[in-house]
Parts: sequence; structure tokens; C-alpha cells
Amino acid sequence: MDASSAKITDEVREWLTQQLNTDIAKKARYRIVMGHLPLYAIVESKNKPGEVLADPGQIEVLFKSLKVDMYISGHQHAYFPAQAASLTLLHAGCLGGGPRPLIGHSAEAQKAYVWIEIPKENPEKKLIIKGFNGATGQEINQESLPKTVVGFNGTVNRKN
Repeated sequence: MDASSAKITDEVREWLTQQLNTDIAKKARYRIVMGHLPLYAIVESKNKPGEVLADPGQIEVLFKSLKVDMYISGHQHAYFPAQAASLTLLHAGCLGGGPRPLIGHSAEAQKAYVWIEIPKENPEKKLIIKGFNGATGQEINQESLPKTVVGFNGTVNRKN
């Protein structure tokens, strides 16, 4: 969805609703929405209005009504798979310049890429998210990430 600015317009909401109410979308095992700005701030330099989507609670309600399972975002340049109620939030990280450390986390920022496994045989099985260090290719240990990240507009919990 177009999430390039902080405000999600009514036009974008209507478009998303139409897309997720098509026959093919209704048959999908998982519903994944992708946009540029995240719902919540996770890095200090982007921990301010305009750097995240405005009113994340309203967007979560919209996603819940549309049965969205995951929202993937960029912009923060930090890898952090998170959970907000029943919604999985994937802050995808970056491979280019400017990886940023997570708020309140002392680990050095690293480039990262993500692997998402969508189970085919067992639809009750949860999505599997694996992050990898962009320089070494080594898997990022999820336990090495903070349990929570607290930004100006809310708290997100690490997805286990």
C-alpha cells in the first residue's frame, strides 16, 4: 500500500479494502501488506512524527478488519520482527547505506535481509521469519534482539 507519507488517505484505505476483498485475496492463507513507513518508531533518528504512520491504532483496527496477518515496512533501516496484538510487524532492515541501531539497544547497527517462510502444508503453522546479517550471511539470533522497543508513539514486542 502507499505508505510513503505519515497519513494513510481514505483513497488508500478504500483501495486496500477492495484488494483484500477480492475472491483471490479471500482464499489466501496469509494476508501480507507492505508499505514504506512503519506503524511504530524503532530507531532513535526516526523516533518522531512524520517518520511513522500517524495513528497506528486505527491502522491496526483496519488491518484486523481486513484479516491482515503481517505488515512489512522499511524506512527505519533496522531489522526487528515484532508483534502488536494479532498483527505481525516486520521492520525489514536494509542492505544499503545507513543501518540504524534499535532504540535502547546497545548492539551495533547491521545490514540485514529477511527470509519469510509461508507454510504450505499446515495452514495453522505460523509464519517463520529469519533475519540474516547482510555482511556475513549469518542468521540473526532473535533472542539477541530486545524484548521490547519503546518509541514516542508506542511499544512493540519482539516476535518469538
